[in-house]
Amino acid sequence: MKKVIANIHHTYLPNDPNGVHRFPVLYGRFDFITLCEKIDGSLSGQTKGIYCFFDRGCRIAKIKNPLFKKMSYGLYKHLRNDFYKKYLLTNKVSLIHAHFGSVGAEMAAIAKGLDIPIVVTFYGVDVSRFIRQRRWVRQYKRMFELNGRFIVLCDEAKKRLERVGCPPSKIRVADCPNDLRCFPYMERKPKKNIKILIGARFIEKKGYPVLFQSISILIKSGKDVRLTMIGYGSKSQRGLLEENIKELNLSDRVTIVDTSHGNIDFVKVFKENSGTHDIFIMPSITAKDGDDEGGPSLTLIDAQAAGMPVIATRFPGSERSVIDGKTGLYCEMNDSISLAEKINYLIENPDMWNILGRNASLFVNENFSIEKEAEKLVSIYEELI
Repeated sequence: MKKVIANIHHTYLPNDPNGVHRFPVLYGRFDFITLCEKIDGSLSGQTKGIYCFFDRGCRIAKIKNPLFKKMSYGLYKHLRNDFYKKYLLTNKVSLIHAHFGSVGAEMAAIAKGLDIPIVVTFYGVDVSRFIRQRRWVRQYKRMFELNGRFIVLCDEAKKRLERVGCPPSKIRVADCPNDLRCFPYMERKPKKNIKILIGARFIEKKGYPVLFQSISILIKSGKDVRLTMIGYGSKSQRGLLEENIKELNLSDRVTIVDTSHGNIDFVKVFKENSGTHDIFIMPSITAKDGDDEGGPSLTLIDAQAAGMPVIATRFPGSERSVIDGKTGLYCEMNDSISLAEKINYLIENPDMWNILGRNASLFVNENFSIEKEAEKLVSIYEELI
C-alpha cells in the first residue's frame, strides 16, 4: 500500500504551475491529499482528496469585519487545526509537506502532536521578508526542532535558514518540479516589431515598473516593441500597474493577460505566448519590505526551455539557470536604463537570439527536468518515512 502524503497550503491554486497535482510521476510512488484554508480558482473536477476548511469549516472563516476576525483568530486557528487533524488521521497520513515556511510553522504543533514528520518548502517571501520578523524567526526555530526536512531553492536561501537556526543537515536545495516538455525548443526569427514577454505575479518584487520604464525608453529611441504581461494578483495590485502603464502612455503597447482566480490556465497561456514572442524578461528586485525571489523563476526557466533569449536581474537563484552571455543576459537590478540597453543589444544583434536560446534550452532541460526534480523530492520524502 502506498504511503499518504498531505500537501498543506494556505490557499490552494488549482492552476498553480508548481502544484503537485500537475506531476503524475509522483503518484506512482505515493498517494496524496491536499489540505487548505481556501481555494482560489476552479477545481475542474479535481475534488478527490482535497479538503478545504473555508468550505467545510465554521462561519468564523467567512467573517468580514476585520476587528471581529482578529478577536476570533485564536478560535479560528483552533477549529482549523482540528479540521486538519481529522483528515490527517482519517487518511492515515505518513508525512506532511507544507508549502511556504509560514504554513510549516503553523503546522509544527500538529506535526509534533501527531508524531508525523514534516517537509517544508520555502519559496521566497518566507525566506526573505519573514526572516526579518522576530515572531516568524521564533516559530521557525520551533519548527526546525521537528523530525523534518526544509527545502530551499538556492544556496542563498540555504544560508539564510542557517543564519536563523536551521541545522544544515536538515536543509535540502531542490527545485519545484517543472514539466519542461510543455515548452519545446523553437528557433527564433528576428523581425522589426519585437514582442517582449514576462510571466510573473503582479507584485512589487517582480520589477514591473522598471520594465515599463525600459519599454518607454526603447519606444522613444524609435524601437517598435510591445509587451505582454501574463500574471495574477489582486485587483489593487493590477490597478497600480495599469496606472503606471497609462502614466507612461504605454496602453497601446502593453497587453495584460490576467490568470487570477482560475479563469485562465497560466501554464497553457504562457506556453502559447512563449511560442509567439521574441524576448523574455525577468527584472526582479528586492521589495521595500525585503521580499525577494528566493530561488529560480519557473517562467524564466520555461522561456529558456522554449529557446527564448532571456534577460534577468541577479536575484537569489537566478544563477541556477542564467549564465551571463551563454544562457541569457543580466541587467542591473532596479535600473531601467540597464534593462533597456540589454534589450536593445538583442534587437541590434539578432544572431545572439538562437545562440542564447539553444544553449539555455539544453542547459535547463539537463538540470531542471521533471524526472530529476521528482526523484529529489522522492528521496527527501524517503529520508523521513
